[in-house]
Amino acid sequence: MASTPAPENPVARSLKLDDIKGNEIYRGLIVYYLHQDKLSWNRLQSLAVVQAALIAGALSARGGLGIIALAAGVFVAIIAWSLIERDWEIRDQHLHLLDAVHQPLGIRMVQPSRILPNWWRGTVIIRALLVLIIIVNFSLIGYLSCAGNQ
Repeated sequence: MASTPAPENPVARSLKLDDIKGNEIYRGLIVYYLHQDKLSWNRLQSLAVVQAALIAGALSARGGLGIIALAAGVFVAIIAWSLIERDWEIRDQHLHLLDAVHQPLGIRMVQPSRILPNWWRGTVIIRALLVLIIIVNFSLIGYLSCAGNQ
């Protein structure tokens, strides 16, 4: 039995280097990539505000209520981290198509830094800040637990 040929992929067909200037799909993919990238930074900023409020509230309340607030802060940070990782996963799902267009033109989506090492990028910075937030929360939980026993 002969197999039927796979249907032609309309997205792949539409990304021709000759037509790339006016290509709405290309523009849409770029805008979507940048939107998802900014979304992760916005989530981190929102998390920082929430964490600052939780820490201030926990230190002013002290005792069990403060510990509960900080534990909630850890939970919120883990959820935000999961959402940020998902933002990056969604952002990068069409990166191979953008790279296929950019590489022949000599364009790179991520330029290496001339000052900082290559691993020092937004994804590393955001992950480090999220780990720091969680460590601070656990440290303050320990502090409030010890302060409550005295």
